[in-house]
This record gives sequence, C-alpha cells and structure tokens, in this order.
Amino acid sequence: EWNPWPDSEFERDFTWAEFENTKQLQVHWSCRVTGGDRKGKDMADNWEGGKRSTRTCQGIITCDQARFEEIVTAHPKTRALGLVVGVPGIRGPGESVADISPVYLNADRVRKERDKIKQGDGQGGDGFIAEFAAFAETYTNFVVYSQLGAVTVICMQTPFMASQLLKAELITTGPVNGLVSDAAHGWWLIRTSLLIITSVYCVELCCWVPAIFSYSNDATAAHYECHFYALLESIAHQAELRKVEVTDELFAGVKSILAAAFVKALM
Repeated sequence: EWNPWPDSEFERDFTWAEFENTKQLQVHWSCRVTGGDRKGKDMADNWEGGKRSTRTCQGIITCDQARFEEIVTAHPKTRALGLVVGVPGIRGPGESVADISPVYLNADRVRKERDKIKQGDGQGGDGFIAEFAAFAETYTNFVVYSQLGAVTVICMQTPFMASQLLKAELITTGPVNGLVSDAAHGWWLIRTSLLIITSVYCVELCCWVPAIFSYSNDATAAHYECHFYALLESIAHQAELRKVEVTDELFAGVKSILAAAFVKALM
C-alpha cells in the first residue's frame, strides 16, 4: 500500500487505479509540486514517455510546546497576558509566547496551557488553595458559592448572568419561560467531574444563556443540592435588589431531573 508518509529513497510501480485511489499519491508532508518534461504524455505506454512531477519537501513540522514550557517555567509568576505581551525584563517586555505560534495570541488559550504545566509540576494542596483564593479575590463576586471536600462544588456567575434570573413579565412567543439545568460530562480533565449549567432565555439576545454554572466532582444529589442552593440564593438576591417580594412562585420555573435535590436546596 501507498505510505502517505514517504521517507528515504525508494522505487515502486503503481497502476493507474492505484494512482487515482491514493489521490495521485497524496502525501502528508508539506511539499511544493513542480512539473517535469513537457514532451511527456499522460497516457503514454511506458513510464519513460509519461509526465514527470517533482515534490520538494518544505521541511518537517516540529512541536514548539517544549519552548512554551521553558518560558512558563522560567517565569512562573508571569500570568497569561504577560506571556502574550512578553515576559518582563530589565529593558521592557521580552520574549512572547505568541512568537512560537499565532494560537498563543489568545490569552485564554495561553492561560489553559500555563495551568496544565503548573499542575504537572505537582501544584496542589496548599498551592491550589492559595491560587483559588487569589482567583476569587481577583474576580470579585464571580465565585458565588464554594464547598471543598468529599462533595466539592464551585458555583460561578457574572452580573449579567444573575440579571437574567428574573423577568419583568412572561414571554408569550414560545415555551422559553423558566430555567433549565443540565450537566456536561467529560468537560474537565477528570472525566467523572461535571460542568453543571442552568440556562435561561434572554429576550434581548433571542437565545438561551447560562444563568449560573458549577464545577462538581461528582453527580450525586448532594452535589446538585449545592448548585441549586446557589441558584435559589441568587434569585432571592436579585429579587431584593429589584424590590420584588420573595415568594415560592419565583422559584417555580426551575426545571431539573433531580427534583429531590432541588426541593432539599429550597428547604
């Protein structure tokens, strides 16, 4: 069979059918194709009278992840944006991870890759607690609820997300009133952990948007109870801000497959 990763010198005859089935002997290497003798014919009786093409290798593709790790390791206190702009130096910003690849122009991507490297260095225990505390302090009020232990749940919400929890009036154009909760498996590094999301319909954007989302290290009723507790507390807080009386009807629109966990959180 044709090897799309050709290497070293070789010689082989192919039938026209094989030539077509392999997409004209397609290769996965980066190369430049040039023609040969113009006197040749596509349908020649022998290869000597046929057409010739030349493929010039443009070089091999190498992974620059090692260089990224070197920069992060050498500047452990430099955060994602600093790595993109250029690591701090005596004479101003120095080397930037964006010089490695255009994908590192995205600060969120850099942050994720940086976190992977730091976790691989054994970042955990007190280190994780310290980083989590720093994160919560940097992004004030973003973490609206957190519980660490056998049942670990961290609930997050932006002011915009919270503002969508209460509607001035019912939406009559479709079945889009209320809140819908679901969980995504395989989102986190540990696949048994869940990303729990409660969504609400946004009239201004004409689409469903997250109202609150949580990291959960399992899918028990106790975990969902924490998520719903944070959700209900947020609804009550929004009602107080808008001078709306807090009644059971405010929470009637919450939909979930774990009714028991929701009821327990409500109580």
